[in-house]
Formats: sequence, C-alpha cells, structure tokens
Amino acid sequence: DSSEASQTFEHVLLQFPNTDLWHEAQVWMARIEIINNDFLAANDRLRIISSNRKYPTNKYFTHLLESTWAEFYARQGNYTQALPHLYRALDNAPDRHHRIRYTYLLAQINQDQGKYAEAHRLYRRVVRMNPPYEMNFNARVNLAATGIGDGRGSDMKRQLLRMARDEKNQDYLDQLYYALGSIEQAEGNMEQAIEYYKLSARRFVQNN
Repeated sequence: DSSEASQTFEHVLLQFPNTDLWHEAQVWMARIEIINNDFLAANDRLRIISSNRKYPTNKYFTHLLESTWAEFYARQGNYTQALPHLYRALDNAPDRHHRIRYTYLLAQINQDQGKYAEAHRLYRRVVRMNPPYEMNFNARVNLAATGIGDGRGSDMKRQLLRMARDEKNQDYLDQLYYALGSIEQAEGNMEQAIEYYKLSARRFVQNN
C-alpha cells in the first residue's frame, strides 16, 4: 500500500534528517510519486536530492537514484532522457538480477530508437548472462531481428527456425515468424516475408 509506505518514509524523514537514510527515503518517496503519476512532485524531489552535495556516493545509492530517474522519464515515454540514467544504474547494479533486467531494458529502448547495433550488443550480453527462459527466448528473437544488417541473415534464420521446431517455444511462434518475416523483408524477399507474417498472424496468442 503506497499510502502506508509514504507514512513510513515521512517518519524516516522527520527522525533522521541529513543522514544517508534520509536521502534514501527521499528517493523512495519520489518512486511512490512516480507510481502515482505525480511527476511534478517527483521531479522537484529528485532535483533537490541530485543537487545536494551531501547525498551518498556509494554504489547502492547511486543505483537507486539513477534507476529512479530512469523510471521517471520512461513512465512519461521520454526514453532518450531515460537512457543515460539507465546505463548508470546498470554500472552500479547491486546484483545479477538487476544487471540482467537493466541490460534487457537498455536493449529494448535502443531497438525502439533504431540503434540496432547497440541493441544487438546488449541482447547478446543478456543471452550470455543466462537469464530466465522467457527473457532468454525474447532476447534471442530480438538478437536476430537487430542483427539483420550484419550480413548473417542466413545464420539468424536457421537459428529462428530451429527455435520454432522446439516444443518449448510453441506459445511463441507468432514472435518467431514475425522476426523471420522482418529478416526476409529487410533482404527484399517480400513474398517470403508475407508468408511468415501470415504464419505469425495465425499463431497469434497474446502478443498484439
């Protein structure tokens, strides 16, 4: 419950002024404001924290602050400004779970912005980190989709077709065929691309 959490953090702010705990509580308050879409209050709070020369400089706090700034911009669809904060959050990530999550998010944002080489590099890193199955699957599909221009189209198509034959991936065939269609379209093979897009539409499960 965000109201109970807010009360707890307000108590911390009153009881522990000018301490590391006070700064951390301020960031968590900003996160609650972001969740509640109160971006004006969150922006004011985050700017006050970021301009305070006494805020903690350890990796944990840096990660907390930078990931909160990234969330602030991403929630408003401003991914260009979210990116540098997310890279800094990744550099200071406290554990493997956060490193995988931030790397994947960075790959997605770069892909959406048309920065395919960087997205490809990041998806490859995600796969090497051995993420959970569904994220691993999606990273491999997007690895193929973002590697279209590197001259390895045939290798990527073989990989995607191999994944399509795997029974574990039957619920994801729409995504696999869509990625295959994207590769064929990029290579100028429009008839084959249309066939894959039709297969993708027929295999549609939940992915609009």
